[in-house]
Amino acid sequence: GSSITFASIQNLRDSVVQVQRRKGRALRDAHIRWVDVCIGAKFTKADLSTKLEGSGSSADTTLLFIANGNQRYDIYTESLHEGNSSTSNILTKGVVNGRAKALSRGLVQIGEHAAGSNGYEKQDALLLSSEAEADAIPNLKIKNHDVRCTHGSTVGQIDKGKVFYLMSRGLSEEEAKTKIVEGYFIPVIGMFQDKTVAKQMQKAILGALA
Repeated sequence: GSSITFASIQNLRDSVVQVQRRKGRALRDAHIRWVDVCIGAKFTKADLSTKLEGSGSSADTTLLFIANGNQRYDIYTESLHEGNSSTSNILTKGVVNGRAKALSRGLVQIGEHAAGSNGYEKQDALLLSSEAEADAIPNLKIKNHDVRCTHGSTVGQIDKGKVFYLMSRGLSEEEAKTKIVEGYFIPVIGMFQDKTVAKQMQKAILGALA
């Protein structure tokens, strides 16, 4: 079947308010890959929806974000399974610093005719300061029980033990935190076969951490 990759890096000025909604449809045996990096704008509300209409259709959604200062992010991703034997994977992974706030929500919905489908969803957030706030909320709606679906979420502070260890090796506290955040994102970026996309994502993330 046909396939498409849609990759974007949002690095707008910190005075900008961004509101966006994107939709994709996958018919029989088609595949959609979404790759997003969000690091800019004062406020971002981003909705991304994929409808898996055809038998054997699939979608992979990867969204990475870094919120600094007083940034506000409201991110929503969903995979709507309508075709049988369809597959979806959602991974949202973010870092929140300063007094920033981030809300990350996701949904995997299995329709009544989507037997044999697989859905996976993971929402993760790493807090770098005591004033940073994040909520990660995955959700499942299943109308056909001949399926396999899993979901999970984590929100946690940066590991102080790792920071201390890196500082003992000669790094400053900020340098230590930057190294830890790089390690948080780089394994995800390394999964992409398109090295041009991966390189641009890594460059954007490292720039946001500078």
